[in-house]
Amino acid sequence: MGRGQRRVAKVRRRKAVARKRLKAGATAERLEAALQGGVDVPPYKLSDALLALAEPLWTDDETSADLSEEKAFNLRHNYLVLTKIGWNLALLPSDRRPEKMANMFREISEIDDLMQQEKRASLPVMLTLEETVTDVVARKELMFPNDLRWVVDFKFTEGSDEYNLMVTSKLLP
Repeated sequence: MGRGQRRVAKVRRRKAVARKRLKAGATAERLEAALQGGVDVPPYKLSDALLALAEPLWTDDETSADLSEEKAFNLRHNYLVLTKIGWNLALLPSDRRPEKMANMFREISEIDDLMQQEKRASLPVMLTLEETVTDVVARKELMFPNDLRWVVDFKFTEGSDEYNLMVTSKLLP
């Protein structure tokens, strides 16, 4: 690498650092303004709240005891997807929820896995999924009525003796 190339690389690094500092400063200013504006950040982690909402789905599911560890993990992941949908729907006005629920079911590919694993033959699968999400919405409104964090994404992993959940969220205005 020549001397000129090293200088160009050094200038690029300095500019990247400056951009990161500006972006971090803007984010800090927005957060500070939100907190001064009366936004309360709940004292619990969002991952704990989602797990609390998903727990009844795990314990009520009679098929999970018969599944291998991998399939049980995948089923729990799918229940978390439904919990995420329910959490986010609870943040919307009630008249917009049915339309958004239908759109979310069409957009999310993980639901296909849950449909294939669903063993309740007496009801159509979509009806069962809608009932499940509606139950999650009701529980969210009861348990966490003032939590205005939108679940953007999550990562669900399995440790040696436990499951780990990391959630990415954003505050709604």
